[in-house]
Amino acid sequence: CCLGSNACCNGTKHGAWCCLGSNACCNGTKHGAWCCQGSNACCNGTKHGAWCCQGSNACCRSNACCNGTKHGAWCCLGSNACCNGTKHGAWCCQGSNACCSNTKRGAWCCLGSNACCNGTKHEAWCCLGSNACCNGTKHGAWCCLGSNACCNGTKHGAWCCQGSNACCNAWCCQGSNACCSNTKRGAWCCLGSNACCN
Repeated sequence: CCLGSNACCNGTKHGAWCCLGSNACCNGTKHGAWCCQGSNACCNGTKHGAWCCQGSNACCRSNACCNGTKHGAWCCLGSNACCNGTKHGAWCCQGSNACCSNTKRGAWCCLGSNACCNGTKHEAWCCLGSNACCNGTKHGAWCCLGSNACCNGTKHGAWCCQGSNACCNAWCCQGSNACCSNTKRGAWCCLGSNACCN
């Protein structure tokens, strides 16, 4: 018999509580709680028929039940949403159940990565070597210093050319990512020099 009841428990737990709505034997720590789906652990009573989170005794770390869409998934920190199972105790990305890098609460996830972008770009690529959100047109590019535009990938930590997303510290010469003298926008560079010809 289940403790506190004349219902018949399932025979595997002597003197355990019964799950609400079932004669399965819960884990003995929750009287009158629901059982998690696919388990006889005791959920916290707020979700009938919810899955249990991994790494918990039926309840996820906020004592809330996982949202029922992921069987055996980890719970996101500060949420009862189910993260993707690859990050234990990570934040969830906004607009996704992927697990972000745990450093940004409520940030968007970078495309092609579970790093946490800066929250200003939904579905943008992340800059290499940074969790800033690049402009979405360059996958795996470096970000320009002082900007979240995607530079051309050849200069790490360089400024973007004015009027371009190539990496340099001034105006770029046409047909090159060399830095023009900053006095001529869109001019060609002289051969053997980064001065701007006419």
